Amino acid sequence: SGNQVTGQHVRDAACYVCWAFARAFAPSVLVPYVSEMSAALIQVAVYDREINCRRAAAAAVQEHVGRQGTFPNGIDVVTSADFWTLSNRRHSYLVVAPQLAYFATYCRVLIDHLVDRKIAHLDLEVRRLASQGLAKLLEDPGVEIVAHVNEVVLPKLLARAAEIDTTSVASRHGALIALTAVIDPLQSHIAAEVQDKIRSLE
Repeated sequence: SGNQVTGQHVRDAACYVCWAFARAFAPSVLVPYVSEMSAALIQVAVYDREINCRRAAAAAVQEHVGRQGTFPNGIDVVTSADFWTLSNRRHSYLVVAPQLAYFATYCRVLIDHLVDRKIAHLDLEVRRLASQGLAKLLEDPGVEIVAHVNEVVLPKLLARAAEIDTTSVASRHGALIALTAVIDPLQSHIAAEVQDKIRSLE
């Protein structure tokens, strides 16, 4: 929590701590935390609003891949998400993230991060990018992702789109533009009952 500046420094520092973990501990010590840590760092590396946080997360990922060797698809990840490819936020959202989502390990966590954190972001540009990025991730969904979208993602977006609380303007706007963005790539995959709910939005 806190304002953007404070949050930025906290996220940057957290990435440094994760980077230090890779240098300080044996792989066997960190194995129980690899899944959660790799997912969190990948999310920050491609979706953080601030360039220094994206690069810090990428540096932490690179350190873990190089020293620990336990991050899933590590070499492919650091090849796609590096210091330069993450320098442009739009490129991170629309090019790098879909490359990482090719790996099942990261696809769902990237989708969930956009839906839970970025679609309702206070920054209008982040909301727009998150909606476009979500559509990119769902262009060719597998069976498990289709099920997750129908059972979790679309119901969440529909619930937010229907909110009338005046304090939830960013949340409602983000949900509406996200629904608009994903309907086309998902058209043949949306469950009938979910389609009915989409049509009933006023």
